[in-house]
Amino acid sequence: PGCPFAPRCPMRVDMCDDEEPPLIPFGPGGGRSVACIRSHEIEHKGLTGADVFPVPVIPPSEVVRVPRAERATVLELDNMIRHYPLMKGAVMKRRVGTVYAVDGITLDIAEGETLALVGESGCGKTTTLQQIMQLAPPEGGRVVVLGKDSAKIDKAARRALRRDVQIVFQDPMAALDPRMPVQDIIAEPLRAHGRKDVRARVAELLELVGLSPEHAERYPSQFSGGQRQRIGIARALALEPKLLVLDEPVSALDVSIQAGVINLLEELKNTLGLSYLFVAHDLAVVRHLADRVAVMYLGKIAEIGTVEEVYDHPAHPYTQALLSAIPLPDPEMERTRKRILLEGDLPSPANPPTGCRFRTRCPKFATQLDEAQRQRCVDEEPSVARLAGAVDHGAACHYAEEIEVITASDDQEEK
Repeated sequence: PGCPFAPRCPMRVDMCDDEEPPLIPFGPGGGRSVACIRSHEIEHKGLTGADVFPVPVIPPSEVVRVPRAERATVLELDNMIRHYPLMKGAVMKRRVGTVYAVDGITLDIAEGETLALVGESGCGKTTTLQQIMQLAPPEGGRVVVLGKDSAKIDKAARRALRRDVQIVFQDPMAALDPRMPVQDIIAEPLRAHGRKDVRARVAELLELVGLSPEHAERYPSQFSGGQRQRIGIARALALEPKLLVLDEPVSALDVSIQAGVINLLEELKNTLGLSYLFVAHDLAVVRHLADRVAVMYLGKIAEIGTVEEVYDHPAHPYTQALLSAIPLPDPEMERTRKRILLEGDLPSPANPPTGCRFRTRCPKFATQLDEAQRQRCVDEEPSVARLAGAVDHGAACHYAEEIEVITASDDQEEK
């Protein structure tokens, strides 16, 4: 009863529950209308923005107070390779090439840390996640999860390790069985691993992600998109994992719902001491949630480092182009800043360019290098090298140069 927005309104009073407010003319000239009994008070006192809807302050977990070098490593990829055969023929198939989906990437995630993996579609992000989640020996290099090499563990150890590594998928509707009630969806991993306190644990998980335990008998179609994603998060947390893989968890959600899910993920990370591998396209979301970021291009790491160093002083031309495309909330800044535009499409991973894989689209290669420097880019593939004076910042570019790219600050994003 009353105002339909009252349960979520920070300015709710008892009168809001009496009857639903009518839509009344508001403001000079009556050009707009609003259905709120306190609208004139809000305008008179200037109660807008952070004064009414403050950004929640989430205290960090105890583990992040320890220096990163002293924390345990929950995930380590050491020159990991994953190639796929390219076949031709309907009946008598023959191999005609190789798809270099992931061609040697190295990264690590410390306890209590969020590492974001970003890049264009087709750069190898999903293949990387699949290799991690399968816990199978890679084609080359090493995958070490919670101190255990995936190539050296048996079937029983692999099953036990799956409890500690869980995933949240991109599309919450496709990830939840529409024929099962929410209680059975969340209980599925608990029953698979022999847990007995299923009903109590399901109710606890629903409360943990901001849903009511009374809705456990409902089906996924009876929830909104944001609520369905919270159900997916609850299922991923059922076995109390240490590492959570987030495959673009908010890209399918409305912008206003994204904020609630992101704040939930940040709160869960700090209260439960989780570590995240976060895959995303939205670089503004990455800056808000991640501690470190790795930029992928055509199966390789182009740049990696802390969010502050990579966003404030990007050194790889590809990272600079990505960051220059982030929309700014200030129209004046948006008009005056310099955009870096990439020409051409992403090359095929079945036929990557020789030498530097980015050179075919690199603005620096096209306009700023002499003939000898260009030849080096054609002949020699760059590896990720730590930049001078940086503690945790490296780029795979022969001529890496830190520049300042104007992006939205955290304060601007919150506003």
